[in-house]
Amino acid sequence: NSRIKVVPWRLQNIYNSAFENCTNLQEINLPYDLDILDDYSFRNCKNLIYIRFNNLLNHIGKYCFANCTSLLNVKLPSSLKSMKEGVFYNCHNISHANIPNSIKNIPAGTFSKCPNLERVILHGQITSIQEYAFAGCTLLDSIIIPINCTRIGNRAFAYCESLSQIDINAKTLQIGPFAFYKCENIYYIDLKSAIHVGNKAFAYCTNLSDITIGKNLIVI
Repeated sequence: NSRIKVVPWRLQNIYNSAFENCTNLQEINLPYDLDILDDYSFRNCKNLIYIRFNNLLNHIGKYCFANCTSLLNVKLPSSLKSMKEGVFYNCHNISHANIPNSIKNIPAGTFSKCPNLERVILHGQITSIQEYAFAGCTLLDSIIIPINCTRIGNRAFAYCESLSQIDINAKTLQIGPFAFYKCENIYYIDLKSAIHVGNKAFAYCTNLSDITIGKNLIVI
């Protein structure tokens, strides 16, 4: 069967690797009471196109939808409180994604190697963007770093070849090593709120021609 429809409403947990490598699966409608999607639950479901998330989901485990290369745009529910690393790793066809206000941290590798991701909105409650979170999102052309964000991790936006505009609204910000490595279209960066910029954070940003550095920057 290519479809998982709403199964018993009282189902609260889909455990590790429950539907991993179900390569003919195309559509999922998650049950109403589902609380947790565990690690690798739908990894390598290469023909999965659509997920309808329920409105009570609290947690998504690591690499839950990794390598779902046919998956289209995802709308995460407002109930979601936490995600582990690599949830949408290597999902080639995702072009837009929403991050609900309930999420405070973008885990490592969340959208890494999503080459068609063009647009993602990071709301003001985000406090950190972890390692490799958007690495290799080659069509992502702009990003707004929200006001409460204090950390951009190692290689978080590395190899985002189309990225040209970075608006940093954060009050104080640490930027990790290689954070924007080989983002060749960045032409301007405002680091007035940065207090630490890691090794090679902007290495091989070959079009970078204008940089503003603030008085609080301690290390670059």
